[in-house]
Amino acid sequence: MLHGEDAHFRLTLRVIDDVGQPVAGAYVRIGAEARVTEPWREGGKGVFAEGLTNKEGLFSGEVETIDARLAGYSVQKDGYYRTRLSYSAQYPPVKGRWEPWNPTIELVLKRIKSPVPMYAKHVQLKVPEFDKPIGYDLVIGDWVSPFGKGEKSDFIFEARRNVRSDRDYEGSLSLRFSNLADGLIPFDQPQADGSELRLPYQAPENGYLEEKTWREARQHEPDGRDKVLSDASRTMNYFFRVRTLVDAQGRVVSAYYGKLHGDVRFFIGTLAPTSGLAFTYYLNPDGTRNVEFDPQRNLFKPAKRDDSAFWNLGP
Repeated sequence: MLHGEDAHFRLTLRVIDDVGQPVAGAYVRIGAEARVTEPWREGGKGVFAEGLTNKEGLFSGEVETIDARLAGYSVQKDGYYRTRLSYSAQYPPVKGRWEPWNPTIELVLKRIKSPVPMYAKHVQLKVPEFDKPIGYDLVIGDWVSPFGKGEKSDFIFEARRNVRSDRDYEGSLSLRFSNLADGLIPFDQPQADGSELRLPYQAPENGYLEEKTWREARQHEPDGRDKVLSDASRTMNYFFRVRTLVDAQGRVVSAYYGKLHGDVRFFIGTLAPTSGLAFTYYLNPDGTRNVEFDPQRNLFKPAKRDDSAFWNLGP
C-alpha cells in the first residue's frame, strides 16, 4: 500500500505541429498514480484525465494523486506520430496541490509525412577476429564473406582489445567506410522529445565523418575503486551515407542514406572468450535522403515471426 498525502495535480498542454501550428482535436491523456485502498493489492494504480485539444491546441487536465513525481502524459492524432513524456512535480505537495500548479507545457506532435520502406534491424554480433577490418553489409544484414553472407562492406569495423582481468582491460571499436564521401554524422539528443519519430525526416546533405572510434576501458585502482571509461552515449544517434558515387568534381551523384537509433555498443568480453557489438540501423535504398521509416514495410523478411532483431523498430 502507498503512504503519503493525496493532492490535486493539474497540467495544461499546448500541442503544436512540427512547423509551430496549433493542433486541434488531438487526444491527450494525463496520468499519475492513485492511492491503493485494497490491503491485498501491491503498488499503485493509474488515474487519468483525458480529452481533446481545443482550436488553440490546449488541453487542461486534473487528477488526485498520491505522487505526481510519477506523472506522465501522451498525445496522439491520426496523421501524426504519438508523443509520450514523463513529468515530475515538486515534493511534498503544498496545501493539497502538487506544485508547480497547472504549468503550461508545449509539446510538438510531428506529422507523418512520407514514410518509406527501409532495411531496418537490431544487430547483435560476435567479433569474428580482432585487429582486422571486417565489412558488414547493410542490405544483406550480415558480415561479409568469409564471416557471413554479406557482399558489400557498407560498414567496416575493426575491434581491438587487451584484457588482463575482468576489472582491468581496454579496447576500441573503429568504424570506417568503403567509398569516398561515405560516412556518418553524430546527432546528440540530450533531452528526448518523446515522439515516436526520434530523428529528423531527412539525413543531412553534407558533413559526414570518415571514421568513428568507441573506446571501452576499466582499471582497478590501488584504493579499491574502479576507473571506468566508455565512449558509448545514451543520447547519441547517427545519420550515415554509404554506397556513394561522386563525379569528377567530388559531388555526390548517388548514395544510400540511413540512420542509427542509439549509439554503437562494443562489448569487450572480459568474462567470456567472445567479444561483440550491437547497433540498430535503418537504410533507405531509394537514393533519397528520406529516413522516415514505415514500420509496416521493412525490406527484411524475417525467417521467424518472433525474431527479436525486428522488434519495436520505430519510424
